[in-house]
Amino acid sequence: MVPCPVRPASARPAPRRRPSPLLVLACLAALAGQAGAQALPNHPLDCGAAPAVDAALGLPEVVRAVVCRHGGVRQGEGLADQARAALNRANGQMQPSLGATLGYSGAAGSRPSTAVTLRLDWVLYDFGARHGATRQATEALQAVLNDQQAEVLNAVAQAAQAYWAARSARARLDAAATNLRVAQDSARAAQARQGAGAATLTEKLQAQRALAQARLDQTRAHSAWASAAGTLRLAMGLAAAPHINLPPDSGDDERQAEAAPDVAALINEATAAHPRVLAAQRRLAEADARTQTAESERWGSVRLNARAGRVGGDSSVSGNRSAGVEWSVPLFDREVLRSRIDDARGQARVRSASLEETQRLVSQQVWEEGQGLIGEREALGVARELLDSAETALRVATERFRLGASSLTDVLAAQEAAASARFQWAEARANVLRARWRLAAAVGRLGPLAAR
Repeated sequence: MVPCPVRPASARPAPRRRPSPLLVLACLAALAGQAGAQALPNHPLDCGAAPAVDAALGLPEVVRAVVCRHGGVRQGEGLADQARAALNRANGQMQPSLGATLGYSGAAGSRPSTAVTLRLDWVLYDFGARHGATRQATEALQAVLNDQQAEVLNAVAQAAQAYWAARSARARLDAAATNLRVAQDSARAAQARQGAGAATLTEKLQAQRALAQARLDQTRAHSAWASAAGTLRLAMGLAAAPHINLPPDSGDDERQAEAAPDVAALINEATAAHPRVLAAQRRLAEADARTQTAESERWGSVRLNARAGRVGGDSSVSGNRSAGVEWSVPLFDREVLRSRIDDARGQARVRSASLEETQRLVSQQVWEEGQGLIGEREALGVARELLDSAETALRVATERFRLGASSLTDVLAAQEAAASARFQWAEARANVLRARWRLAAAVGRLGPLAAR
């Protein structure tokens, strides 16, 4: 900042002297720069280093990696930079425009001449037009940031889908391994009993068929796991591979699956705080600010114009100084200003309707996801009962078969029912947890990354 001279009160009065025009203009520019300075919002996305695939990857790490590499989120970063630049331009209108011209000319037979000119143009008052433009740019920036938050929510939902698809595939693979062990035990028992004459050849063949089916199920489960793991790795920005280190199932997952949602409260939360709704509100406020700016321009602006310069020639140096204040008012502009005002008001009406439609769509999505979660929770309870019943029936049939009270056919039927129940339980459990993340994204929450 250029220091502006201030005479101490105790100093002896100096001879009256007019201040330098260059210093006056520089001081005005410095003061205006201080008055127009504003802090810009911080960047909403903070991406750290790539995840370490050797460690067990929980859902927060997966979500962060997917969000940081999501195309829509990264495009939003560029849009936010453009909106910040627009806000900087709007803030710059509060400051004076200061320009300098340096001229040099010469002719044959005469000494060259030089000219230095400094010009100041400063809008002192414009009846709110600049403030309206600044507010318009501020609301536009906030709308872009809210849109980017909505893209983050979409990325979170996609990450949760890929994560729980992988967890579901892994659970099915574990269930297939359990089914294979049970089928191997039954096949060995049938082989032994058939060799001892206590079981028929048909029972032995049935046990072998059940074992082959278990091996086929395990092969398909392993293929599905490899596909899901590779898809998840690619979404995280890692190289495709048929494996990924996921943590084991925990009690926290069970408690999340058991918690019932309050759909009505979630709808109220979403219609008030979802980034899509906030962005629509900002767009409406931007349109109102544009209307204010257009209406203020009908009264024109009051400007300060100042000019100071020096010209040097053969043997003389001359200076010129001028300053003035003018009020410029549009009198007849062929309805240009009126059309701008009407256009701004029409845009405000359009965005008001868009806000209502956004709130309706958000409410509809929360309702659909909430009802879907409720249905998945009910299916999970039935699957849990089915698994408990099937495993109990398998234990009973196995024990009766050991005591000779039932045939191997009964054991194989109970074994098949238990295998099907294990697969259904694994799928139902993953569906519930996946539905909870979809509902969180519909409400506008970022899950464990930003719990509210």
